[in-house]
Amino acid sequence: MKIVAFLIADRIYKAQNSKINIEGLFGRINSKSFPALHKQLYVLTTFEGPNGEYDHLLTIKQDGSVVAEIHTKVNKNSGVSWNVVNEINGLPLAVPGKYIFEAKINSQEARQVIEVNKI
Repeated sequence: MKIVAFLIADRIYKAQNSKINIEGLFGRINSKSFPALHKQLYVLTTFEGPNGEYDHLLTIKQDGSVVAEIHTKVNKNSGVSWNVVNEINGLPLAVPGKYIFEAKINSQEARQVIEVNKI
């Protein structure tokens, strides 16, 4: 089993044709003041592997402290790849800096760093 994609965007959804649509990929968040709340974002983790049950853990950290954590049980029952989409509403941003998004599925990990800036 391996993670083949890990993306952060303004919106991720499944269309009627079963394709995943991704709008507004980003790697930076700007705010005029802190603390701040990021209204909404989506995180996509795509993995390949045999059918079975998997534990998916999405963790967001800032300076070593956990800001948010989402645990999802995934039951992959068909196909080569599988998508886990997490919707995050009201992400607290205490201070500017690097926010680390980590996905773990069983022993596989992926990481993205989002820069949060004061403008």
